[in-house]
Amino acid sequence: MENDALTLKNLKVTKSTGLDKISAKVLKIGSSIIAPSLTFIFNLSLSSGIFIDDWKNAPVCPVYKGNDRRDMGNYRPTSILPALIQMCDDWYDNMDKGKLTSVVFLDIRKAFDSVDRSILLEKIQFYGVADSELM
Repeated sequence: MENDALTLKNLKVTKSTGLDKISAKVLKIGSSIIAPSLTFIFNLSLSSGIFIDDWKNAPVCPVYKGNDRRDMGNYRPTSILPALIQMCDDWYDNMDKGKLTSVVFLDIRKAFDSVDRSILLEKIQFYGVADSELM
């Protein structure tokens, strides 16, 4: 539980709030009090496979891929997720410290067009991914 509170204490208060409108400053100040409850809720959600609908929401930004800008098929919807925000923060920190960060982005959407989904699901289940995690 102490690590969970430490994670909240290390939040950057200059960052904007998420969809829940709870600022990082509030989470940081109350970290020792709310960390155990948040940890319990997150772990229960993961173990049960039940996720709050609001956790599934994220702002979506269209990212231009190329060719005709008037064709909506040339834009990729990108969700602004907390993990993505954390990565960007880490990259900015590295830039501020003069460190080099390398990133490789792959668009594998077309690769899944030729995959037999039933075989893919069988393989995923074979490796231990439960039905609740596939939802």
